[in-house]
Amino acid sequence: VRFISPAYDGDILTIEHDSRENDGETTCFASTKKVLAQMQHQHEPSFPTHEALQIEPAREPVERVPISFDAINLHQGAPNHEFKVVDDINMKLARQIDDDLEMFGEDSAPMHPFWLLRECNAAFVRSFVLPAWIHVGSKITWHKPIRTGDTVEVRMVPTEKWEKKGHEFTTLYIAFLVNGEPRVEVDHTSIFRIAEREQKTA
Repeated sequence: VRFISPAYDGDILTIEHDSRENDGETTCFASTKKVLAQMQHQHEPSFPTHEALQIEPAREPVERVPISFDAINLHQGAPNHEFKVVDDINMKLARQIDDDLEMFGEDSAPMHPFWLLRECNAAFVRSFVLPAWIHVGSKITWHKPIRTGDTVEVRMVPTEKWEKKGHEFTTLYIAFLVNGEPRVEVDHTSIFRIAEREQKTA
């Protein structure tokens, strides 16, 4: 999923979905027909795990520092983090975004995708002191569902950083494991430093 432009409270959005046999595309439009976000998805019997999964997590607690280009150490794992997926939080987060699908209230319900992306953001914040920043896209690979009752191990490794048009970007590899088995892998991309606006002269 790629987030191209923001939506604001009160905006009316249109969602269009084009589904094919093994893949599809979902697009979010503003009332002006401007594209705000695009999601592409494909279905395969299995996907290989990311090579970054083999990087060992750090053994010592991280000292959070203000984020900068030089502070991002590529291919160095952060310390592990664990949390438990519990029913009431899963339902609370679903309600926050007005998701009333019954499956999130069932026994052994799947972990809501909103919770998953919140945990990706939390993995970023555990390693760095961040100013305003922008999540611009994620590539999510679902191997198996995470369900309520599961204890989840989170691993995070910065895999890329670059500059474009004055913005500074990074991609974090974030893995969610249950009993040592990777269930979900995310390449989570954000702008961590926004380009300064040019001062206009009269």
